[in-house]
Amino acid sequence: MKTVQLAFMPRDGEDWRVVSCARASVRSARCILVVPGHHVLAREIAAMGATPAQSRAAALASLAPELAGPAEQHICSLGTARVGRHLALVASRSSIDAWLEAARKAGLEPDFILPDFALLPAPAAGEARIAQRDDVIVRTPSGGFACQPDLFSSLIGSLHPVQVDFELSAIDAVRSGAIDDLPNLKIATRRGGAAPASRGLAIAASAAAAALVVASATPWLTTIRLGAATSELRAQSSAVAREALPNAKQIVDPLAQLREAMLPQLQATNGLGNATGILEGLAKSPNVQLSRLELSGDGGARASVSVADASQLQPLRDHLASLGLRSTETPGASRPNHLTIDLSVSNAP
Repeated sequence: MKTVQLAFMPRDGEDWRVVSCARASVRSARCILVVPGHHVLAREIAAMGATPAQSRAAALASLAPELAGPAEQHICSLGTARVGRHLALVASRSSIDAWLEAARKAGLEPDFILPDFALLPAPAAGEARIAQRDDVIVRTPSGGFACQPDLFSSLIGSLHPVQVDFELSAIDAVRSGAIDDLPNLKIATRRGGAAPASRGLAIAASAAAAALVVASATPWLTTIRLGAATSELRAQSSAVAREALPNAKQIVDPLAQLREAMLPQLQATNGLGNATGILEGLAKSPNVQLSRLELSGDGGARASVSVADASQLQPLRDHLASLGLRSTETPGASRPNHLTIDLSVSNAP
């Protein structure tokens, strides 16, 4: 049997809490640093790449619009793929370095870094696993997050919350081997001691690799234009974080006001999800060419595609239907062996 340490990052003024548990597998981590989930972005994503590094670069590039800072200042780690999709974890390099420095000062040498919510059991479809720490931590079928206790019910939408004990879940994740499939943010430290110029070249190479991966995996892609509606939604999403219920003034119905304030952010998230569905469907439709892709202000996505025959759209239609999305096709200009179709995709009612 092997002993694995779970080291929980303390709040200011608190002591470290380290829990040891037995694990049969000798390939598991020896010391897992558990960090606050509100510092980590988690998404389930389809990341394509010829190598693990290319897959991470492609995932980071696709998640860049959701980050608070430049993508090159962040690290992305991917879990084991399940049905073509990975759990992706993203955190800033500076945060990871600070966590490791604090752990080393406490005499710990972590070889694995996870956000607290990742240690909750993977939920079934339609469920969200919930645990109470300083914040409420939540794991959903598409990722996870940490938030204030009065917010999580709004953020999980229609998912059914299932309450679990955090520390028991964390220990069980180690003993059962569930952590073996999770992303390891410690990968951020495996970049060596390269000089600044070399690191700049490495960043450029990673960006180029991501571009090559996307280009080679999606030969039907010619241009993607995120129009003014996209920029406006992102601006509104940022404004929500700064202005929603400022200083608790003029609060009449907090839950209703919060939902109203979050509407632009939810619409932006829906729009990006619908656009992702279109791109995934196009990857299964090699004879369909994309000429335009944009988000609409109501949370939908619009695309213009061209085909030789409308039947070539069937793989795309089937994929959108499998995601529960509603699509509307509007024929445009046509000539022999060339049809232009405008496609509108939204969440099904």
